[in-house]
Amino acid sequence: MSLDFLVIGAQRSGTTSLWHALASHPELQLPSSKEAPFFSHDEQYERGLDWYLGEFFAPAGPQRLRGTASPHYMMGGPRADVPEVARRIRATVPDVRLIAILREPIARAQSHHRMVVHRGRETRSFDDAARALLTPAALDQARRRPLETQPYIVQGEYGRILGAYLDVFPREQLHVLLTDDLEAEPLRALEQIFSFLGVTDTHRPPQWGVRHHRGGRGRRLDATAERELKEHLARVAWPHTPHPAQHRRAFDFWFLQWNVVPDEQVSAIDPDVRATLRAHFARDARLLVERTGLAAPWSESA
Repeated sequence: MSLDFLVIGAQRSGTTSLWHALASHPELQLPSSKEAPFFSHDEQYERGLDWYLGEFFAPAGPQRLRGTASPHYMMGGPRADVPEVARRIRATVPDVRLIAILREPIARAQSHHRMVVHRGRETRSFDDAARALLTPAALDQARRRPLETQPYIVQGEYGRILGAYLDVFPREQLHVLLTDDLEAEPLRALEQIFSFLGVTDTHRPPQWGVRHHRGGRGRRLDATAERELKEHLARVAWPHTPHPAQHRRAFDFWFLQWNVVPDEQVSAIDPDVRATLRAHFARDARLLVERTGLAAPWSESA
C-alpha cells in the first residue's frame, strides 16, 4: 500500500468541503478524519508509512486510490517547516499527486484569525495581530516555526509555499485551483480534480454545496465542558476501539466544526492594514505566477 494523492491545503480555503467530495468518490479512499497529518509531525512520521496506512486506512480494493487532506502540509509542523515537509513527501511517495486549493489571502487570514479566536488562543483584533505579524522577525519566525507564531499571514504566501514543493516535485504532479472557482463552478472544478487523479470525472458528491466548516466566534460548549467530555471519552471510549487514534481524530475534527455558533459577520479591516497586506501578498503572487503559471486575481489589486 501507498498514498496516491494528497490535498496539501491551504487552511480555511475549502479543504473540508473538498475532502468530503473526494471521500464520496467510489474510486478513492480517505481516512475517516481529514485531520490525520503524517509528513508534518515527527512522532507519526518516524513510525513509518506502513504504520500510518495500517492505522488510518482499512483494506481496499486494488482499484481505489488512497489519499489524505491536511492543511499542515502547506503550514508545516512542530519541527518541520514546509520545505522539509515537501522533502519528506518526495522521499516517501515520489509519484504522489498533490492538490492545493488557494483562497484570496486576506480573506483566508481573517478567517484563520476568527478560528483561533474561537479556540481561545488569540485575544488580539485582526488589525493588531496583522500589524505584529507583518514585521520581518515575525514573518521569519512564522515561516520556520508556524506553531509558535500565529501564521495568519505566511499561510497565504502561496508562491513561497508551492515553490518549496516545486523545488522537489515536477509541475505536472501539482494541481492548483482557487476557492472562488470551486464555489462558482464546483462541478467543473471537481471534474478537473477527478481527471487529474485519473478517476471517473462524472461523479457527483451527494452533499456538494453544503458548507461543512463555517466560521464563528461563539461556542456551543464552553472550554470546561469540552475538556470534561474529551477526558470522559479518553477513559471509557477510545481504549475499546480497534484504532483509538483514528477514532479520536475523527471525533475531534467533527467536534471542532459542531462546536461553532456560525457567524458570517466579518469585522472591517483598517485601510492601512489592508493596503499593507495587499502589497505583501502581491509580491508573493508574482512568485506564484513564476512557479506555477497561475495568475492570482489578488495580484491585480496591489
